[in-house]
Amino acid sequence: MPIKNLFSKPKRVLFKPITIDAGKFFRASLKVAVHTATGKWQDAAIDFGELIGATGLETKPEELAWILVQKALLASFLEIAIESEVADVMSRPDLDQVWNKAFPDDLVIDSQLFDSPGKLKIVEIAAEFLKEWLLLKGLNSARATTVQARYASYFLYALQSEYVKNADRYAPVTALLIQNPLAAAVKRDQEWSHYASWLAKQVGGSMLNETFSLLQVYVPLRSYYETYVASDEHTGNRSLKRRVVDLQREIDSWLTSSIAGDFFRVISGGPGSGKSSFCKMYAAHVATTIPGYNVILVPLHLFDVGLDIEGGLIQFLRSSGMLSFNPLETIEKPLLLIFDGLDELSMQGKAGFEVVQSFVRQLDTVLSRTNIKSIRAKAILSGRKLAIQSQAPEFMTPRQVQHLLPFLLTGRELEDHQLFEGMTSLGLDDQRHEWWQKYGIAVGVDYRGVPDSVNRQELREITSEPLLCYLLALSYERGEIRFDQRGKFNLNSIYGDLLSAVYARSYAGKPHPGVRDISETDFIRILEEIGLSSWHGQGRTTSVSEIEAHCTESSLSELLEKFQDGAKGGVARMLMAFYFRQGGNRKDGEPSFEFTHKSFGEYLTARRIIRLLRRVVDQTQRRAEDHDDGIDDRTALNDITEICGPMTIDTYIFAFIVNEIGLMPLPKVRDWQATLARLVGVTLREQLPLERQVPRLSFQKELKYHRNTMEALLALSNATGRVTGDLTNVPWPEENSACQLLQLLCATSITKESHLSWSALATLISPSRRSKASI
Repeated sequence: MPIKNLFSKPKRVLFKPITIDAGKFFRASLKVAVHTATGKWQDAAIDFGELIGATGLETKPEELAWILVQKALLASFLEIAIESEVADVMSRPDLDQVWNKAFPDDLVIDSQLFDSPGKLKIVEIAAEFLKEWLLLKGLNSARATTVQARYASYFLYALQSEYVKNADRYAPVTALLIQNPLAAAVKRDQEWSHYASWLAKQVGGSMLNETFSLLQVYVPLRSYYETYVASDEHTGNRSLKRRVVDLQREIDSWLTSSIAGDFFRVISGGPGSGKSSFCKMYAAHVATTIPGYNVILVPLHLFDVGLDIEGGLIQFLRSSGMLSFNPLETIEKPLLLIFDGLDELSMQGKAGFEVVQSFVRQLDTVLSRTNIKSIRAKAILSGRKLAIQSQAPEFMTPRQVQHLLPFLLTGRELEDHQLFEGMTSLGLDDQRHEWWQKYGIAVGVDYRGVPDSVNRQELREITSEPLLCYLLALSYERGEIRFDQRGKFNLNSIYGDLLSAVYARSYAGKPHPGVRDISETDFIRILEEIGLSSWHGQGRTTSVSEIEAHCTESSLSELLEKFQDGAKGGVARMLMAFYFRQGGNRKDGEPSFEFTHKSFGEYLTARRIIRLLRRVVDQTQRRAEDHDDGIDDRTALNDITEICGPMTIDTYIFAFIVNEIGLMPLPKVRDWQATLARLVGVTLREQLPLERQVPRLSFQKELKYHRNTMEALLALSNATGRVTGDLTNVPWPEENSACQLLQLLCATSITKESHLSWSALATLISPSRRSKASI
């Protein structure tokens, strides 16, 4: 019997209303929905036996094939429906209305089920069904079409997940289609296939809780690499040139080359420049379109730096449930390793420079050993500029470091454009217009390019990066900020409007279930505490328990009680309302959450620090007016130590702090500057009140808290001085106090970021020349 006929849809079975126990069928559906809505998608599963009972199917190969397909259809449908925020209004009559008429009886499943399942006719029909159902639930046509276009990647991943998880149960199916299905090599190939479908889903799935995907709005990035060219053939002088390239083409060329020793590439860029997006897009590109290669994508904030490269890679893959074997031990195809977020390693305990350097050197050793006879493995690293710059001596191969270019050159980059080569065809194009056009298609608005009110010279700095384009688009569509009017406006204005936009967002005519019980002010207040919790927890991840502890410490327990499901359930729902995703489990088994983009956490942390500073200034001023009111300076310093002592303020958080202060009235900023000057003087005269910390810190922790708090005071002083344009008049207790402070910073600083506090010293008035001199 031909395979085509063997796998024709069984009579009297799947999707035919007369043979399905609808009650059991939809109870199974709702069980999945509940798991997913509480952030436990990895626990969501339709029981195999329960599904057989619901459909009346037996266990013949052709019927097992349809069970596999049905489970994939249902799982993918529910996941994408929940992402589209309509699962909480899912009803059986609505589903019956669309589902029961969607699938004809003449569908067949053949070898495409394993070769190219995304091309199955049933997937096309299911995508059409999904669109019709979303329209029925009130989603506009453009967004429903956008979701429909993403469906195939969800189905493919669900199919692979179900097959890998229950391979033994589907053995009769695979026995008919695959020779020797139990061979170890075939099993590894199946796992690689499953992983490839997961990579495709990362770019085809919902982007930042939107109805569109990264793939639908992605604009190919440009980069440059630095090289020296002869500028005078007589003297031999050389000049620096930056050669502009299409990043994907450049990496494609490197990947397929066989130059000895040229094993890895580095992607360098600032926050929101598209580093992580490129890593995801390129991983999916290699997995799905470049034959003969396997690829692994590792977000480094999930990588255990306590292990070596090989051990950490194995642990990451096994904990994520992707590959059950060591990919470096069995390399059957050339392997590409993509490590995203080199700067994340510096947040995991030791001095950042040492951790990053150790990782890069280990990777070089592993690749050199793996490629002794032939090139079998290569790697891509991505990271923020500071992390990459700190490792400059490690990156010596020509073209090795690729620096990302923004969508539009602005500021210093535009002034130095003569340093660039290849600008005519690549570098001077304004890619913002292409992004806005793609975004418009995804949301159903006819954007021909950057809107005129946004495309102004003074806004170009905050419209030229991929992430900023998205945030600006959200703010622009809300209409709360008048971009066509001049006034106090900076990047923080957009982030602040984003908080309001997330709170006000309406789903099916109702507020998001994560925020419907609290006010916008309280919503933002808790988000700030979450940002602080994440910062204290090494930068991006936190857990519900850690958030609870921070809120209790900040006297927000009553606010948490406003949640209907209690504190833990309420915080979990709030995390789902903002830009978070589940990021694995802590060692104690508790799930952790991470910001979908690190800058969200940095902005919220900056707001929390500004809130602290506002309270400190107000309370110390009240004490100055009434001795029985407010707080004294040492209490203020203790409060600052609790918030700023655990971590160092880096340049990224500092930039948000400066922007936030820049939105304030100038007289208030001058009051803040004076208060900070006084607190620096109190600290130099009396030292920080570290003895007030409960429980009492160890000696090593006291040193750390002292250094971080002093750097925070200097950074905040610097930020106010930048806004007022005035030097800070510190009441130095002694003539050599400034020198002692500088010695302290030099002696205790162990990270590259400490230059922030050193530069802040330049805004302080010297004790010996208080008129206008500066040290």
